[in-house]
Amino acid sequence: MKANISMNKQKAAKVNTKQKAVYMQIREEVREEVYKECANDIMIQCLSTVFWTLATNCGYGAGRLKKLAEMLHDTKDLMDNPSKLHHKFSGLECEQIIKEKYGVDLRAEFTAEVEVKV
Repeated sequence: MKANISMNKQKAAKVNTKQKAVYMQIREEVREEVYKECANDIMIQCLSTVFWTLATNCGYGAGRLKKLAEMLHDTKDLMDNPSKLHHKFSGLECEQIIKEKYGVDLRAEFTAEVEVKV
């Protein structure tokens, strides 16, 4: 009887190890998915603020806002797919150019306000 108990403990240990591995994999996949959703949500909120500001303060209508959205997509394509005319660049490089060329330090101007809801 004793041998059966120790055999069951070994099997249980293997099952626990497998369960932990599966749990860790699921946990990482969920974490990645939540991160993607949060990043997308933040991006949409930031763009919405910019678009709203342009619409209310600069007179941008639907046509100009749609054109801006198209240009943002084009810029992202340039960033992701370098060509002979354009090298690959990042948002950080854009931030640096805006700071150096136009004197606007976006990090100094804006800070993230995090609201945690439980």
